Amino acid sequence: MTRLILVRHGETSWNIEHRFQGSSDIPLNEKGLEQADAVGQKLADLPLTRIVSSDLSRAYQTATAVSNHHPQLSIEKDGRIQEIGFGKWEGLNYAQIQEQFPDDLKAWEDDILTPPTEGEPVLDFLDRIADFGGQFKPYQKDEVVAVVGHGGSMQMLLCHFLKLPPEAFWRFRMMNTAVTEIRLYEAGGMLHRFNDTSHL
Repeated sequence: MTRLILVRHGETSWNIEHRFQGSSDIPLNEKGLEQADAVGQKLADLPLTRIVSSDLSRAYQTATAVSNHHPQLSIEKDGRIQEIGFGKWEGLNYAQIQEQFPDDLKAWEDDILTPPTEGEPVLDFLDRIADFGGQFKPYQKDEVVAVVGHGGSMQMLLCHFLKLPPEAFWRFRMMNTAVTEIRLYEAGGMLHRFNDTSHL
């Protein structure tokens, strides 16, 4: 059995301002660094065999706080688990997007598979997440892997392993540094815990 410990990154200034971050490289703010330290302590006693992180700094900083308790492990950067790219919407809040791109926003809200303005299509997002997830076969291999990424990428991993349609990824809500665990068996994935923020 493989255990995947999914961790969303800590808080950033854009989180507070409700700005779409996507592939923009925004670092953790002071509170985010504190949250990262807290989740690192939470996972300190787990027998981790790997730590994998998105290559964006907010995720890597969070992964570094986890690795501080597992000095024998190096962080593996992987761009496949970056957040979905929001194109022209990155750096804007909802009201600004509504003002600047009203037709595109409505199309996206009517059908989540419609990409944001010059952004990444959801099916392309799924493809790279599924490609990342494919490395965990065969499932009978005993591993405990911390995967540190973003709300969207962790939620799409849930869809991939739980065999849910890709448009369902936005129905999950993961808070900053929330811990979610999927256990992978030969028969498929099982959600073991979700959005655990008891360390905050």
